[in-house]
Amino acid sequence: MLFYLPGWLDLNELFIVATESKLIKPLKKEHLFYILSQFFVVPSINKSLLSPDGYLTLNAQLLQKYVRNYNHYLKFLIREGVIVYPNNSGYKVGELSKSYRLYLPEGFDATPITIKVTDSVLLKKYSRFLNRKKQLKSMNYLTKWLYEGLEINIKEAVATDERELIQKLESGDWDTITKWDERSKMLVMSRKDPRYRSISNRAAIQRIFRGDLYHSIDDKGYRLHTNLTNLAKVMRPFVTYNGHNLGAIDIKNSQPFLSLILFNSEFWTGARTVYSDFWRSSNIVIEKKSSIIMLAETFQFTIDQDVNKFRDLVVNGLLYETFAEQLTVSLGKPFSRSQAKTEMLKVFFSDNRYFIQDGAESKPIFRQMFPGIYNIYSLIKKGNKPLLACLLQQIESYLVLQIICKRIAKEYPLLPIFTIHDSVVTLEEYLPVVKKIMHEELLNFIGYPPSLSEEVWRTEADLINDGKLSQRTAIAIN
Repeated sequence: MLFYLPGWLDLNELFIVATESKLIKPLKKEHLFYILSQFFVVPSINKSLLSPDGYLTLNAQLLQKYVRNYNHYLKFLIREGVIVYPNNSGYKVGELSKSYRLYLPEGFDATPITIKVTDSVLLKKYSRFLNRKKQLKSMNYLTKWLYEGLEINIKEAVATDERELIQKLESGDWDTITKWDERSKMLVMSRKDPRYRSISNRAAIQRIFRGDLYHSIDDKGYRLHTNLTNLAKVMRPFVTYNGHNLGAIDIKNSQPFLSLILFNSEFWTGARTVYSDFWRSSNIVIEKKSSIIMLAETFQFTIDQDVNKFRDLVVNGLLYETFAEQLTVSLGKPFSRSQAKTEMLKVFFSDNRYFIQDGAESKPIFRQMFPGIYNIYSLIKKGNKPLLACLLQQIESYLVLQIICKRIAKEYPLLPIFTIHDSVVTLEEYLPVVKKIMHEELLNFIGYPPSLSEEVWRTEADLINDGKLSQRTAIAIN
């Protein structure tokens, strides 16, 4: 177990100040380090807990399991200006009430320093935590590879992140994120502070480099989370397996593609074994199954037309382009493919009541294009907005983890495989094998051929020198 700590702080001096302040009773140096370490470790595991402006939501119950008087440490760190708490006039109870942000001095180095944990109590508690997380024996065929040879070129990865950070700070061209705001019932776009994203990136890089690896499955979408799922895409070219290049096969337009199964009545009734197995593995209770099937049957001709048109666009990779063209015509302003993709998220995951408000203009347009499809999406979300997202995530995880990867492991037991949600990662030379299996299994389950993309995890310089790199000794799989 390692602590990941801000290198810009004099940690010994901070502990001396804490001792003299007498604010923390009892005071332990490694408990102080544990609290500080959360600002690096937590976002490296779950970026959704880090707000665009850098506030990190901390789980009070989890903190208390490790440090009973954790709130004393937080109050001390706030007093010393090490972390910031949003206690301004705009603060409301329940909003960011457990969120804090590191204060970043000018010219800070985002790379954390690491210190080995020696506190026996912390180590014992962490060991119990790891054991619970690793109790996924049924998926050992997949998770075992994470701990057997994953490597990262830390020098190049850190240098790349530093260049990106400087470029974003100098240009002001920050990434954006679109999230649903429950208060306004709208999708809200926010700019991401690149400094805090860099902190998260550096911690993720360090954890792979130092062999601080983990895996867990969430209880909503049943997605597998590992060091790779939270690693920034730009860092992937620096990850290898025992010195061998990796690559990934990705499902293009994955959510629209997977949603095609929702218009198949056999899926809802579990008529095929592969469908009944999915429902047995799912914790989702669909109270409206009969209504969905009835709606599909009532508007069968309309839905058939919709699905055929929708399917052709998805399979040919033209859904977002076509939607962008229609948005441009209907709204009288140009829409790019990426903008159309964002608008599609509104159709899929926003509340049904978000329809005539400002910003919801794309939903009536989608309904006009695909009325039957829109009606079934709406029926699934009725009274339970997150249900469609959870259902599609569980379909994705079932297919990728339980069907595709299990088959790969059976047919190629010596082939290292990893996943990043709807992508399967493996040795570069075996990408065609994985692509073939993915195509066959997705076609069997969804009923339509998927559009798959191939991503080689190599830098541009590596690709230029492809001749030299291809001479590496291949791992014998068969």
